[in-house]
Amino acid sequence: MLIDLGLKKISEVYEGYGSTKWKCKNTFAYTFDGAEIFISLKEGYIKDFWINGFRFHEDDKTKVKLKDVLLKLGNELDLILNDWNLTITVDLKIESEILKYLNEEF
Repeated sequence: MLIDLGLKKISEVYEGYGSTKWKCKNTFAYTFDGAEIFISLKEGYIKDFWINGFRFHEDDKTKVKLKDVLLKLGNELDLILNDWNLTITVDLKIESEILKYLNEEF
């Protein structure tokens, strides 16, 4: 679904600290213009799912694309977004809430 929405799949994901890094097992990412969706699997099921870099975009076309991605995820998978930095919850089935989040109106 994410590839169909125009995101690029990254099969090798690394994490680390300082100059040390290691490959994350069973984790992959999808990316679009600096926004990333990470997914980790366990026994063939999604164990963890998180996003990074969806806020702070100035370009309206990028915001529309990111809004479409989040809205599709919300409607198809019945998801909400918990932003731990802002301590807010965004209903990903409500377009106006997603736009408010992407435009940093919280």
